[in-house]
Amino acid sequence: KGISYDGVFSLTKVKDIAYLVNHLDLEEYLMSVLRYESIPGWPDEIQKALCIAVRSYAISKILEQREQRERNRATYPYDIKNTNA
Repeated sequence: KGISYDGVFSLTKVKDIAYLVNHLDLEEYLMSVLRYESIPGWPDEIQKALCIAVRSYAISKILEQREQRERNRATYPYDIKNTNA
């Protein structure tokens, strides 16, 4: 349908569940979130604050998953889920 995606996809199986994971660089992830979660007319300072918040959240989730993997407790083959939960 003409939709393009940044990054690289991988298909991974964990405990009989298949996951299609989109791997993005942090900066690509930030740009995609900002593209859909901000309003272009917002002042620059609000855009900057949103970028800092998104980057902080992403790094926190990446480190959390890294710790889980090191302890062999990771249950998902991704760091951040595509959700607003």
